[in-house]
Amino acid sequence: MTTTSIKQGEFWVLHTELGCDSTIHRARYLTDAECAAKGLADWCYGYMMVAIGDSISVPHINWGSVATLGIRKSDGTFMGAGGTTMATIITDAEREMLIAVNAGREAAKIAQEKQETIASLQKEIACAEKQRTIYATPEEAKSAAKRYNEIHNEGGEGYVPHFYHKAEVESMKARLAEMVA
Repeated sequence: MTTTSIKQGEFWVLHTELGCDSTIHRARYLTDAECAAKGLADWCYGYMMVAIGDSISVPHINWGSVATLGIRKSDGTFMGAGGTTMATIITDAEREMLIAVNAGREAAKIAQEKQETIASLQKEIACAEKQRTIYATPEEAKSAAKRYNEIHNEGGEGYVPHFYHKAEVESMKARLAEMVA
């Protein structure tokens, strides 16, 4: 086989697999001898790769975002990888860019989750404050829910609103204050 068009040695590779987290590896192509020893077809030479050393997880770089980030098409796949995979040789600059984009997306996800939690807490606190009575203990709130069920559902199954107690409301307010600070 000809080796002139095959990149020799180690290189950085972005490994993306449909439905899985992406990773960045140091890798190399399998040699002719390795392909033959494993009984692989001729086309595997210059296509199958093996990872060398530890990987860098970039879970926010997914299959769909690879093209939008200017990464070329697949240069091969990893030995033993199942499903639909791409292994693209990348430069040091592309590796750094992918790590930075992944970190930015992680930060954006954390910020969005925080905003959603804040909105949820604000909604819960507003509901609690609309309740005519905020019960002193969890037992009193549970008793109020039981009375409601007996009156409105004749003790059977049906809608029973949440009855808030003081410690629960204080805990929500403390958590909200902590998140907003």
